[in-house]
Order: sequence, then structure tokens, then C-alpha cells
Amino acid sequence: MLKKSFVIPSIVFLLALAFRLWYLNELVINDYIRGDAHSYVQYSVNMVDHGVFSKSRSVPPIPDSYWAPGYPSFLFASSYLAKVFNVETNDAVLLLQALLGAFIVLLTWLLGRRFLGAAGAVTASVLTLLSPHLVTLGGYFLTEVLFCFLLALSLLLFFAFTKKQNVLLGLGASLGFVATYFVNPVILFAPFILLLAMVFKYPGSSKRSVLAFVFVYLMCIGAWSARGLISVPESSPSSSDRVFNNLVIGAHSDYHRIWRANPRNPSNPATVDKKAFGGSYALFFSALGERFVEEPIHYLKWYFWSKPKLLWDWDILVGRGDIYVYPVASSIYFTSHLAILTVSLMKGLHPLLFLCALGGAALACSQIFRSNSAFLPAILAIVVVYVSAVYVVLQSEPRYSVPLRPEMYLLAVYFINKAWAYLSQRVRIARAAS
Repeated sequence: MLKKSFVIPSIVFLLALAFRLWYLNELVINDYIRGDAHSYVQYSVNMVDHGVFSKSRSVPPIPDSYWAPGYPSFLFASSYLAKVFNVETNDAVLLLQALLGAFIVLLTWLLGRRFLGAAGAVTASVLTLLSPHLVTLGGYFLTEVLFCFLLALSLLLFFAFTKKQNVLLGLGASLGFVATYFVNPVILFAPFILLLAMVFKYPGSSKRSVLAFVFVYLMCIGAWSARGLISVPESSPSSSDRVFNNLVIGAHSDYHRIWRANPRNPSNPATVDKKAFGGSYALFFSALGERFVEEPIHYLKWYFWSKPKLLWDWDILVGRGDIYVYPVASSIYFTSHLAILTVSLMKGLHPLLFLCALGGAALACSQIFRSNSAFLPAILAIVVVYVSAVYVVLQSEPRYSVPLRPEMYLLAVYFINKAWAYLSQRVRIARAAS
């Protein structure tokens, strides 16, 4: 007989999987592979055919390090499984992403159960289950679903590591963050910030397990960086080029408006700057400094208000818009009243949940200084704030915050729980005094 403790997570997982399979079954789309996905697929093809990590179409391909290896490796593994089970590669990729999407909902429950209680964990899980962005992004060849899954898994492993602090859990958490980094390097420094918070929270932390965590993390990432230095020609595209492009784009408040009018507009100021600066960080920061002096209010508002707000907005801007990155001909969000209702519900709740998550993050970070408080909310808050800060410095785009939705919902429910407990206590005190 299934244990009672497994009933709720099992139901949550199966509902999430069914919802995502329903979406894929009804999805009508001309092409799953567009934009960045062409590069991801080319990487996987070159890995299979030539054993080279490259997005080049030349033969033999020239190695590069423009994109991280995680998602192309996922496509590589998906193509292998497709051959084993005699299915189309496209179907294998999308089915695996649906499975990962269901596991994301389960991981949200597992994280929430550790500090929110059963009701709070279910609430955060249902919000994650219904998030239309997480559902639709699983219908494309894009990194977000895989990144979201690995990040949530890494956070769960890291929390287990903070509780037990043994070497094995340290290695597991470290490898989780390595895999997450290989899908999206934005997470690069987050593990170190989390370790510092852990050592501050628990002064008696095991030095051996912390060193094991750091050693494995640095060795894996260092090995990939060494590969770039040894095997990749200087003329090949690199991750540094990508960071530079995002820095330039992120400095222009009019980029999205111009891009949406014409994605290939050569007169877009960001495009003009990229050509003028020629990859020179010195030229970029010099020009940005001069512009900041000329318009300090504009740039202060852009970086400290508009960009954070833009990052956590609802409508995807670099893409089709609303909940879609690329156009779809039809989906359950076109035809099903139930699915359309979930979009309306989630869109209406989004501003409130975001504000509650802000409150939850502030509250969670303040709890680090209290020895008897829960540490998991602080772990979630640190990662959300860190990743948001990186995107605000680089390029803000609502799609980039989608993998952080589970953490956002958990922090929002955390704040609501705390606020309700506080108000209830004040009401009881007032009644007792009257």
C-alpha cells in the first residue's frame, strides 16, 4: 500500500505530467527549432558526427565555446534515446522536457514541504504546475526547462548538505550546480555565496565537506575553461563574446521596442554599438560612463527600476509575446476554456505574487542572522536575488526569469504564511486585551 506521505507528491507529479502532455498533444507549431535552437542542434550534430563541440556548419567544424555544453548534451542524449526507443528525435526531446517539467513541480513540493508545511507546499506546487510560461517553453528546443529543473534539484541537494554536512552530500550538491552551470553559466558565483551564507549561519560547518564541494565545483568548471583555452582558436566565438553582446544590449532601454518592430534592424543603437566597440570592454564602459554622466537619472532609473521590473514582467519581449517565445498555430491555450482560465488566473496573480516574493526574499535574508530560523528560504532568496542581479547588469528579458518561477512562488507563499501568522497573532492579542 502506498504510504500516506507519498500520496500528495505522487498526485502533484502525475497532474503536472498530464498537463504538459496535454499541451504537447494539442500543440500545432510549424517549427520547434528556431533562433538559438539552431545552434543547440548544430552543437549536438557536430558532437555525434565529429566529436567536436561547435556550432559551425563547416566540415570539419571549428571548436568554439560560445554556448555552454549542457543543453546540446541533453539534445545528444535525447537523440540517442530516440534511436533506442525508435521514436522521432523531436518527440523524444519534448517528451523528456515534459517529464522534467513534472519533476520541477515535484521538486517545488519537496522544497516547500521543508519550510511551508503541506498546505503551503501544495500551493506553491500548483502555481508551478499551472505556470503557462513553464508549460509553453517545454514545447521548444530551449534551455529554460532543463535549467529550471537542475537549479531546483541543486537547491534541494544544497539544503540537504547544510543539514547533514557530509562529504557525499557536498559532492552531490556541487555536481548539481556544475550541471546547472553547464546549462546556464549565469549561476557561476551563486554556490560560493550560498557557502558563505551557510558558514555564517552554521559557524561549526564541516571544513572537509565545504572543501570537497568547492574542489569538485572548481575542477569541473576549470576543466571546461581549460578546454576553451587549449582547443578553441582565438577567432572562434566564445562565452566572453556572448557576455559582451548582452552587456551592450542591456545598456539600451529602447532595444526591445526597436527589436520587436524589426529584429534585424541594422540601425538599432545596440547593433550599432556592438559593431563600434568591436568586443572591447574598455570602449563599452568608457561610452557607458560618458552617457551616464550626461543622463544620470535615465540610467539610474533604467538599471535600478526599469530593468528589474522588466526581468520579472509577464510578456516575453524577445519572442512572439505573452507566454510564447516563438509563434504557435494552436495550443490548449487557444482552444480549452480551462487552459485559458489558468492563463488569466496566473497573469492576474503575477504582480501580487511577485510583490509577495519580494517580501519573502527580504524576510528570508533577515532570518540568516537568527540561529533558530529556517535556512531554506534564505537559500532560495539568495539565488533569486543573485541571478536577477546578473541579468539586470547584462540583459533583462522576462523569459530569463521563468526558470526562477518555482523559487518565486515558494517565497511568495512563505511571505503570505508569515504575514497571516503575524496578523492572526495581533488579532488574538487585541481580543485578549479587550
